[in-house]
Amino acid sequence: MKYFFLSFILSLLLFSCESKKKDTKREIREVIDKDVITEKQLPKKINIKYFEEESAIDILIDREELKTYLDFEFNYDKFEVRKENNKDQISYYNKNFKVFISKKIYDKSQKVNDGDYYGVNYDTPNEVVSSVEILFKDQKIGLDKVYFKDLAEPDFTRSNVYQIDDKNIIIEMNNSDGAGGYAAYFFINNKGEVERYIVFP
Repeated sequence: MKYFFLSFILSLLLFSCESKKKDTKREIREVIDKDVITEKQLPKKINIKYFEEESAIDILIDREELKTYLDFEFNYDKFEVRKENNKDQISYYNKNFKVFISKKIYDKSQKVNDGDYYGVNYDTPNEVVSSVEILFKDQKIGLDKVYFKDLAEPDFTRSNVYQIDDKNIIIEMNNSDGAGGYAAYFFINNKGEVERYIVFP
């Protein structure tokens, strides 16, 4: 009877340890799965033409290094992109995608705090980006307002859109001028995943 009781206790301990191991493995697996699911499927490398003194160099850089290169152009000319510029909206399109960027006059009755907008210095904006609409193969991609609601003084004459491949595009906006000048870059794929970068000259 004594040995039976000891065996029973040992069995319980072993079962408890195995259960803890399984729970730990399950937790680790859930974390890994979560990381895999939430990782954005955007290009990690991008092609640029970097201007150094009087020469231009075609290089491949990490997307996260973008802010370290000031005098450059995106080097994507494989896909032709057409452009139409109206007064308050500019559009870019080809057979794979369409992009519509709109602007509006800022309501001067609204109070502006320092840091609310890029492109202004302790002043209210004249114009702001009001919407960005994207379609991949006529499927609408919802771009959250948080990505453009702080962009002031849009300059459509200095904006552009590049197609990297069938699934990814870059929206480039060079806005405002002088001390308030800045560039906004959006990397967007056909799943609606977005990364935005703000770069100052």
